[in-house]
Amino acid sequence: MFPYKLASDDTKDLQASMLKAQKDIKDPEPNAKSHFSKKGDNDYADLHAVLNAVRPSCVKHGIRHAVKSLKIDGEWVWVLYLCHPESGQFDATNSIPMVDGANPMARMSDKTYASRQLYSTEFGIAVDNLSLIHISEPTRRTPIS
Repeated sequence: MFPYKLASDDTKDLQASMLKAQKDIKDPEPNAKSHFSKKGDNDYADLHAVLNAVRPSCVKHGIRHAVKSLKIDGEWVWVLYLCHPESGQFDATNSIPMVDGANPMARMSDKTYASRQLYSTEFGIAVDNLSLIHISEPTRRTPIS
């Protein structure tokens, strides 16, 4: 059993600041290409663009943030640590499993990818072109005859 708390008992002030921050944050523009992208198209926002989108609002609303590695019940995960220094409240419950491997370059690549996804889910921003597809758009499940 993991011996530490992943969040404060009360996160009301942190959550209120997060809502204000989310209101200010705009989706970062895709500025990088994956090996799946079409020629000439950027299809995702790299970590630098994601952090540039998030930082100003976090500073404005008093939110500290960092992605850290943590071993929980024998499994390594990346967690997004959020802290509201004014109230002392914190939350580190948003996590992604770490990819196994002792290769430091692979581990840092994994951290970069995990960081983009953690910030995306926590701050409600789209970080790649697939995220920009609206859920309300109809999806055809049967072939057109």
